[in-house]
Amino acid sequence: LTADWALWLISFNRVLHSSTFLVQGLSLLRLIRLAKCCHLLRVSLERVRSITRMLLINLSGYLLSILVWVHFSGCVFYAIGRSEEGGWTDHYLTPETHPADAYFASTHWAVVQLQGSTNVNTSGLFVERCFAFFVVLVSIVFL
Repeated sequence: LTADWALWLISFNRVLHSSTFLVQGLSLLRLIRLAKCCHLLRVSLERVRSITRMLLINLSGYLLSILVWVHFSGCVFYAIGRSEEGGWTDHYLTPETHPADAYFASTHWAVVQLQGSTNVNTSGLFVERCFAFFVVLVSIVFL
């Protein structure tokens, strides 16, 4: 909580806001706090005695990791499509498209890639094709 308050205070102070070293240090504190939460989760999982509960916890962890991967790859695919003119967003989305529609279009693409889709509907940009290959490879090998 302290790192969040410090980041909030820095955002209002122009002198300290320009100091990227301080902001990076506070971000590191947030990562340390995340590591502490992971340790607490590991300790609490050691106390679980039911096989059924442990299986449900593991299954929930796998599903969460898949959702995180879909979110990450969908957001990166959207960013790649918006980064260059002629990207997939120019072909499939209009300027009036609601951000939620754009998010679900890109995450829909990411979910389809989980199955190892070879029918990639991209605009043909090299960066989009490379990223699509990477996502399919990670989805097949690791997920």
